[in-house]
Amino acid sequence: MKRNLITLVLLALCTLAVAQEGSYVEVRDLESWTSAEFKYKISKKWTFGLQEQIRLDNNSTEIKGLFTEFMAQYELFKNFKVAYGFRWINKNDNQGDVQGYEHFFRHQFDASYKHNIDQFWFKYRFRYTTRNEAGISKDEGDIPVKYLRLKATVGYKIKNWKFDPILSGELFNSRENGINYGLTNYRLTLGTEYKLKNASTIGLFYRMEQELNISYPKTTHIIRLNYTFTLKHK
Repeated sequence: MKRNLITLVLLALCTLAVAQEGSYVEVRDLESWTSAEFKYKISKKWTFGLQEQIRLDNNSTEIKGLFTEFMAQYELFKNFKVAYGFRWINKNDNQGDVQGYEHFFRHQFDASYKHNIDQFWFKYRFRYTTRNEAGISKDEGDIPVKYLRLKATVGYKIKNWKFDPILSGELFNSRENGINYGLTNYRLTLGTEYKLKNASTIGLFYRMEQELNISYPKTTHIIRLNYTFTLKHK
């Protein structure tokens, strides 16, 4: 049953990718995402994290945004976790007459479950996010942007090999100003993580993000490099 669930999700994402080809005029870009994260596991149940991230767009030649994110995660029961995250966003607006950095804040709520089957491991995550522009009230035109996101990930453990493959697919459902826009985009990601000896992990991933249901959908190819250091309380 669990195998069938993740297979259906990934097949649905692939079907969406094929269906979009040739249907619209597409816009393409190459982005680079780089992040550094510190995690502190204070107990078997609680983990806290702080991440800094920079994203480049326009074929990785300009800064798209700078992010600072705080995370708190709690394991309700074995393999099932809930989490809260707060992200401060400095978004670079480099188009139009008025350009510069715009500031946003985002709240996110996660529920995830992870399990193993033989050499495979599977993880399913449900995420709800809501984003507002800082310093702008509702009366001044701030409209919260909300997403429901469903992500499925599968990894394969290769014996005597430190670069195990990881594949994931994610669907986005957007809601803005009380209007449900349905599926607005999806992501497909392939990569690996390498564990260092000092409780650190380096991850390298390729991601393809596709917009849906608009006249000029954007296809974004993303190279992501992330470094994570995890400290455990003794």
